[in-house]
Amino acid sequence: MGSRNRDLNMVSARSCQFFEFAAVAGCMLVTACGTIHNASQAEDPVSDAAPSPEVSDGAMPPRAFSTPVPIAELNSNATEAWPALTDDQLEIYFSSDRPGGEGGYDIWMSKRVSVDDMWQAPSPIATINTTAGETHLAVSSDGLQLYYTMVVSGSMTGADVYVSARASRASPWPAPTLVSELNSIGNENGVSISRDGRLFAFDSDRGGASGRDIYLATRPEPSAAWGIPLGMSETTFVETRIP
Repeated sequence: MGSRNRDLNMVSARSCQFFEFAAVAGCMLVTACGTIHNASQAEDPVSDAAPSPEVSDGAMPPRAFSTPVPIAELNSNATEAWPALTDDQLEIYFSSDRPGGEGGYDIWMSKRVSVDDMWQAPSPIATINTTAGETHLAVSSDGLQLYYTMVVSGSMTGADVYVSARASRASPWPAPTLVSELNSIGNENGVSISRDGRLFAFDSDRGGASGRDIYLATRPEPSAAWGIPLGMSETTFVETRIP
């Protein structure tokens, strides 16, 4: 396996999981931490760590993560990057340039029966993937909307945001559509969607001389169109914070 490939890392706990990617030798990694719980809940029976100080909303902050370890069923000799999990942690989506896709970076997905089970063998999403390359993924918490960015050959607008929306988790992903209200003549990347589906964050170089900046867009409900994206200098975190 090539040591310069970028691969996914997974951070897990009984109540939460987190995925990232890193330049390591061809492997997805997993690490664990203590449970995040409310102060009214019983102390974690399997942890020897002392309870963390209570924060203002009554929730306990997470304990330290352990050292990541590989997840062999999701890794390949190629690159795995930009992972995204559904809220129930039973589906994972990521971009990979492994063989079996349409070419370049394609979106792959895997499922598992429960958070304690192994992931199934990843498969490419044929209805979405193209030879153009699909990267920078974000999936809605309910697993019904999948966002990503793509540069279409011959386009004058750089990397744009696309979305595929399905009716249910049992439904296949339909052909994607361009999210025109989020895009510009520049490049949009680094997409992220809030748990309630009403806040969308991404980075863009649409500002020209200012380089890449973070932009936020909101909508009244998950089925509505996104509003005009605003740069972080034009809004405040308090007004647009992710739940």
